[in-house]
Amino acid sequence: MKKPSKTTVKSILLLTLFYIVISAGLLVLIDQNVTQLDTNRVLSRAQRLGGSLKKNPMLTFNSDIERFSTNVSNQDVKKILDGAIYSREMTRQEIKVTIPILKEGKITSYLSVTDTRSPIIFINTSIIIFCVSLWFFSVYGLSRRAYKRTQFTSNIVAKIKNIERSPLTQSYLITKDDDPITIALNGLGEDIQRKILSNREAKENLYEFIEFFQFPIFVYDGMGAFHRSNAAFQNEFPNANSVDAFSSYSEFLNFLVEKIVHPDIQNKTFYFERINSYYQVQFNPLEMLNNRYLVAMYDVSNYYQMVQSRTDFITNMSLAIKSPIDQINISADKIIDIKLKDKILKETKWLGELINDSVSLTSPSVKNRKVEIHVNQIIEELLDEYKVEIAKKKLYLSVNLSSLVFKTDEQRLRLILNKLIGNAVYYSIESGKIEIDLVKGPKNLQFTIRDSGPGLTELQQARVFENFYQADANFSNLVNSGLGLAIVKKNVEDLKGHVKVSSQIGVGSTFILRF
Repeated sequence: MKKPSKTTVKSILLLTLFYIVISAGLLVLIDQNVTQLDTNRVLSRAQRLGGSLKKNPMLTFNSDIERFSTNVSNQDVKKILDGAIYSREMTRQEIKVTIPILKEGKITSYLSVTDTRSPIIFINTSIIIFCVSLWFFSVYGLSRRAYKRTQFTSNIVAKIKNIERSPLTQSYLITKDDDPITIALNGLGEDIQRKILSNREAKENLYEFIEFFQFPIFVYDGMGAFHRSNAAFQNEFPNANSVDAFSSYSEFLNFLVEKIVHPDIQNKTFYFERINSYYQVQFNPLEMLNNRYLVAMYDVSNYYQMVQSRTDFITNMSLAIKSPIDQINISADKIIDIKLKDKILKETKWLGELINDSVSLTSPSVKNRKVEIHVNQIIEELLDEYKVEIAKKKLYLSVNLSSLVFKTDEQRLRLILNKLIGNAVYYSIESGKIEIDLVKGPKNLQFTIRDSGPGLTELQQARVFENFYQADANFSNLVNSGLGLAIVKKNVEDLKGHVKVSSQIGVGSTFILRF
């Protein structure tokens, strides 16, 4: 038998301590119980003799019974004088009980009765033998279970090692006497082998399948090594055999490395300068092939060129239109008819904002220029710009601003807040209410802008951030291009934030920004 483990020895020691405590407790309990029975027996005898003595004071007793006067002073008398009903003395063999003899409530004498104690050695011996026997069988059972558990573990480990050598090895043949664990392990080995063969077939089928595609595809592992790539990939990136081949494209290389750590499906577009191409990259972890990842690259250069052409066209057109608009504004100042003058200025302002919004929406996103800004100061400045409209509509402002410094792109944030505050002012009914809250949480900064406008239906809420979408045609006469909220959404996303809207018809709308 193998040497017992530390856990088994510890369990035996704890079990031994438990039985010692239980045995000692039983012995003490039985001794106390027998002693109390002996005391009650002798006390009852003494009380009967005391009653007989009251009736016949001249009564004589045997040597085990002693009567003495109140003049005697000993420990028994002292205990009774201190308030005890009786006094008891014991040796190993005898027990003596002393009681007072009362007459008209006064002690006239004392009576001591001595008797033999009940033997308990047999009871104690029986208990000890019983507890030791029980302890022995418990320790034996514990040791036996520990041995079987160790033997079971050793057998399982041996069988698993057989599977590691070869899932279909015959070194552990099944017989009619084999236990269910062995049979289950044999089945596991066969299942592993089937999966290996199945994965091998799936891998070969996949590798053959990707050759049919005309866009670059490659498969790499957790170490960054390429396992297969198709002809289209090899034409674009010759001699690439690992992700290190993309060292000159740092953003794409970081993406591939990050996906090894977080292998979830994702699409992302990258620009490859050396070949002057844009690729939309789709990353897919191959669950059937452990630690393998498939990357498909779609050439979207034509699309980006089209977008750039559209952007250039809108920018050039905007610059071309701005000059005539400025001339119209200058000429409008000379018009004597005030109403006509205001109408012309209002329309040119609307046209100017439409041009600016179009340029803002179609311009490619540039890197944020983050600086520390006082957010509450920006909001106060924007509210000051709308003070005339606010006073004209008799709007009530409820502004709750936390005095804090926030590091972000000031131009983008100012544009976002300007669009939302402007919408709140324009869409709120007369004598309505606008609420602006700024709260800094443990992980984010939250802006809440709530108006008292007509509200939005669920369909309108779903489309409110679309280009040129206006929720209510009744407000089309306002200076509103229909691009404001689309610009808000674009710039919020550029700042890595989130924007959402909640609304109720007849109550108003609430826009929440989180950064």
